[in-house]
Amino acid sequence: MHTGAAGVRGSLTPELVASDIVFTNSAGIHGPPVAETVIAYLLHFARGLDHAVRSQHRGEWDKAPFDAPAAPVRELSR
Repeated sequence: MHTGAAGVRGSLTPELVASDIVFTNSAGIHGPPVAETVIAYLLHFARGLDHAVRSQHRGEWDKAPFDAPAAPVRELSR
């Protein structure tokens, strides 16, 4: 039996513990995708892509936020 949750304590009934059923969980599976998503959001906002998305929705191409060179994102590479 498998649960998508990280914890299983609430699912372990005395009958399940006494049985031969193998009970597994998904502990640790969500960490890497969440970390990758956070990095993507940081880069999105650090590079001003939120301005590009708003311009796209308005049907415009506002180049002003992209004319100035972007500050390096060195902190993320350490």
